[in-house]
Amino acid sequence: MADAQLDKLQALIGYSFKDGGLLERAITHASASSPNYERLEFLGDRVLGLIIANDIFQRFPNEKEGMLARRLSALVCRPMLASVGVEMGLGDFIRTQEHDFTQSNPDGSLLSENEKVLSDVIEALLGAIFLDGGLASCATFVKTHWGDRLNKINRPAQDPKTALQEFLQADGHPVPDYVLVGQSGPDHAPLFEIAVQVEGLPPATASGTSKRAAEKAAAKKMLDILQGKSKK
Repeated sequence: MADAQLDKLQALIGYSFKDGGLLERAITHASASSPNYERLEFLGDRVLGLIIANDIFQRFPNEKEGMLARRLSALVCRPMLASVGVEMGLGDFIRTQEHDFTQSNPDGSLLSENEKVLSDVIEALLGAIFLDGGLASCATFVKTHWGDRLNKINRPAQDPKTALQEFLQADGHPVPDYVLVGQSGPDHAPLFEIAVQVEGLPPATASGTSKRAAEKAAAKKMLDILQGKSKK
């Protein structure tokens, strides 16, 4: 990559590398060459988790572990990281075989492959910054590019379905499916039974007076189980 492009990228990142090779590796997809960003991604994932966990630990001194974990999951999940990458314009700098990482679906959302790659590159950049400039430089990067998002976590908690999906995605699981498994009661007062299913995990089932209410109850039940709040 030309020096002018690297300078432009460093300006977007807000950090100047002493070792430019680390930056180039952080934006190199496995399809392009070796070394690539995969090892840096591994490191950056841990660095990001530590920085965000410390931030919310300090920000919410009276909050229980379960809610802290929920906030952490929301701030480090793949869609969150990808949105940071989009705002930074990283898709124009990723080194790969011919592929446009700025492409979107008709509804404006990122293609799943592009979302994953942008998320990976954000983590790889943090890994590279950590090796080049230490944890403090990484914390500055996160504060700069997550700033508004960190402030938004002071808002009321999300509904259980959204919270469950973000928790699952942060842990590498696919999105959940909601399946109607039973219906009882009279027509004027039905009771719906919904199972939330996630590949690789046991389902959670709950009931409600509407399908939406049953889905929310099932999502909350699974989230509680995953966060260790329930033994059932």
